[in-house]
Amino acid sequence: MPQYMKQMNKSRDEVIAVYLEFTKGLAKCKEISLKSEVIVTEAASLEFSQKDVCGNESTSTEKQVVKMVKEGGWKIDDVVISL
Repeated sequence: MPQYMKQMNKSRDEVIAVYLEFTKGLAKCKEISLKSEVIVTEAASLEFSQKDVCGNESTSTEKQVVKMVKEGGWKIDDVVISL
């Protein structure tokens, strides 16, 4: 994950938009969409689902979990990708 994503200090929606744009650029054969969002005071956990759009049918559930923290603004703290 690029260092600038850990230092964003933006609104939660802005961080989500930047993350989606970044991952779509890297995962060209994946359609990524926000599945759920849990916010507890100064922390958020976002789950994104992934769907293959290049004809490589995957039999497993693919997802990305993005952990965010609010420190003057929202920033990405951790990303877990399950393929």
